Amino acid sequence: MMNRVMGLRWPLLACYALITVASIFFIGRQLGLDIFPPVESGMMQLRLRAPTGTRVERTEVMALTALKAIRDEAGQGNVEITLGYVGTQPASYPINTIYLWTNGPQEAVLNVKLRSGSGVKLSDFEERMRQKLRHCCPARAFRSKPVTS
Repeated sequence: MMNRVMGLRWPLLACYALITVASIFFIGRQLGLDIFPPVESGMMQLRLRAPTGTRVERTEVMALTALKAIRDEAGQGNVEITLGYVGTQPASYPINTIYLWTNGPQEAVLNVKLRSGSGVKLSDFEERMRQKLRHCCPARAFRSKPVTS
């Protein structure tokens, strides 16, 4: 039986190559290209930065204004939870500064989770918020990123 199979080695090799190339073509097109592809988790992180030297009280007002604008834009009851931190964290704070990047009282980090089933598409929502926050908050930079978990 092996002698018969060895006699057909070139047609078998061609069939194997054809099946392999077809599999790579059809299956490979379905695979994502990103290591961490964007997901519609409904969570985003917003970093606010006021001008250098801004007091923490002013930055807090800016963060609260941004949260109000987010609630208004998302619609009544569509914001499930928010978490924010304004200013620099003290050395005794139990979070590593590599994860919470604030370098002074002029910076704030806000995490926002929208209700699932709210119908709000996160990528469009973030873009609308970038435009809206530029007008309602006196910050230099607004950067947001989706949070994956």
